[in-house]
Amino acid sequence: MLAKIFLCLVLTIMLCGVACAGDLEITASAEKDEVLLGEDVVVTVKIVNAGDKPAPLKEVFFGRSSLEFKLTQGLGNDNENPLPFIYTRIAGSSYKPRQPEAITLEAGKAIITTVKIPALVSGKMRIEGKLWDQVLLEEVTVKVKSSKKRLGLEIETSAGKMEAVLYPHEAPNTVANMVRLARDGYFDGLTFHRICKGFMIQGGCPDGTGAGDPGFNLPAEFNAVKHERGILSMARSQHEDSAGSQFFVMDGQAPHLDNKYTVWGKLEDGYDTLQKLANTPVRMQGQEMSAPLETPAIKKISVTTIKVKK
Repeated sequence: MLAKIFLCLVLTIMLCGVACAGDLEITASAEKDEVLLGEDVVVTVKIVNAGDKPAPLKEVFFGRSSLEFKLTQGLGNDNENPLPFIYTRIAGSSYKPRQPEAITLEAGKAIITTVKIPALVSGKMRIEGKLWDQVLLEEVTVKVKSSKKRLGLEIETSAGKMEAVLYPHEAPNTVANMVRLARDGYFDGLTFHRICKGFMIQGGCPDGTGAGDPGFNLPAEFNAVKHERGILSMARSQHEDSAGSQFFVMDGQAPHLDNKYTVWGKLEDGYDTLQKLANTPVRMQGQEMSAPLETPAIKKISVTTIKVKK
């Protein structure tokens, strides 16, 4: 109760002399009521200032994290456990942070935008969104057509191709993020900047140094999947919630990484390419032999659907 009173006081101070959050009317609708696995669900969001005073909307569509969508995907059976994750719209195509822009929504005026959310598994897909903690969007439901295939990625490198199946049930936030980045061409032309034969190869850094990120971080989604050869996992710093776009492909077993790094997929094909990449000549980098003498390229990562081998 005290927390609610404090929140009301803060909002009163912030919104003094302007329209309050309750004057904002938010609706959402999907472009189609049925999509294919891996296809983007296009949601149109409309925010109307129904009050008689202007409403400042700082970071609504121009910031990095104020418009969030909670997506729940079942497997065609309402009795099954849902698959929830938060999809945050990132402004701009460069995926780099920038100063938030404050805009004012005049009384009676509206803002309309679209958000693309990838369909990760077959079945019912329920979407609800929020603008700040206290303003919720209506629920949108879309059917994802059943498929005997699973969502995957084709990773085209200078050493050949690798094909991976994704694990949305284990790491839905991470999978949605990597699908989104891949579809936007974020990885095209990047490199594998760190190679440790028998351990892993790491890439996805926009700077090629191992220090870059896409301009945002993801919540950790540690799971029970073991780090064995072919596993795709997210690189991070010491902070658990610091993954962004850098990932690594295991070239061996590493039980010391289990439940400490987010596993989000596994190779189904292309182990010969993985071996070629792992065999890249390296030199010292810090305290390990991992800096490639000729850096292997990530030519392109494409979203696909694949039939999982038995």
